[in-house]
Amino acid sequence: MLPILRSLGTATAVFALVASLGAPLAANADGPPAGPFVYTDANGSVRMVQTFDEVPAARRSSMRTLSGDKVEYQSRVSTMTEQRAARARAQAAKLAKQPERRRDPVIFYSATWCGYCNKTRSYLQKRGIPYDERDIDQGDHRRELKRKTGSAMVPVVQYEDRVVIGWNPRAIDALGR
Repeated sequence: MLPILRSLGTATAVFALVASLGAPLAANADGPPAGPFVYTDANGSVRMVQTFDEVPAARRSSMRTLSGDKVEYQSRVSTMTEQRAARARAQAAKLAKQPERRRDPVIFYSATWCGYCNKTRSYLQKRGIPYDERDIDQGDHRRELKRKTGSAMVPVVQYEDRVVIGWNPRAIDALGR
């Protein structure tokens, strides 16, 4: 073993050895390359094992094979079309998990601590006006409200391009006309 590697910890020594061995090479097309194998586990620790079967399936894409003076990586060839399709599937799965946002024409910006917001909410419900309520203390709603009105004051009722800031039942009724 090189003198410098003796002074390092085992994981660091393995990592230094792997890093110094050279550029990645394609794996043997007849099956997994001969060991030993180096991979990083789920905790970020570098592990070295002797057989391919000892490498967890989830870690095989990033494992390296130590063989003499070379480092071989498990790899596969894919087309750009396959890569784009995989990204599209991942994006579709992400969007499918998000709850569908209601598209009511009235947007009501509020806060749980706001008494006038409670009055406005009751008024909209009493009048049967469907609305999409956005709590300014959740998500990016405060920033969205500031961008639209220049202020984060609530309650705010928005209908199309018209806005009522504050508690004003007559102005809310006039929005629909």
